[in-house]
Amino acid sequence: MAIKTLTTPYAMNAAQLTLGADDYTTAVTQAELQPQTVDAVLGIGGNKYRSPADWKLAVGLLQDDDPAGLLRYLFDHEGETVAFTLVPRDGGTVWSGSTVLSPASVGGSASTALATTTVTLEVIGKPVPTAGA
Repeated sequence: MAIKTLTTPYAMNAAQLTLGADDYTTAVTQAELQPQTVDAVLGIGGNKYRSPADWKLAVGLLQDDDPAGLLRYLFDHEGETVAFTLVPRDGGTVWSGSTVLSPASVGGSASTALATTTVTLEVIGKPVPTAGA
């Protein structure tokens, strides 16, 4: 067994997220590509069959009342398919693909903290990793 050494760990404090033609990095508190695995189907001969994972793009965001902000973009463009890129670290691997936009929840509990929300967007197919700069 080969021992694999950790070589390029990163924190998500230098990440970038674009949806369509716009960079929404300043509004985003979380961006995560999540594989959703499908249960295996067992054939009568004992063979297991599994479909490829369905992918989701989970996005946490600050609620911004501006009509040009991410919260309104998701609301105004519900159901549209747009390109996305996620770069978890500056100069790192670029993860890209297409996603279907869904609106995020608005509002929340009484607090003096900034209002945040999350939305889970469907990814069409499988994200594509490309070496960064």
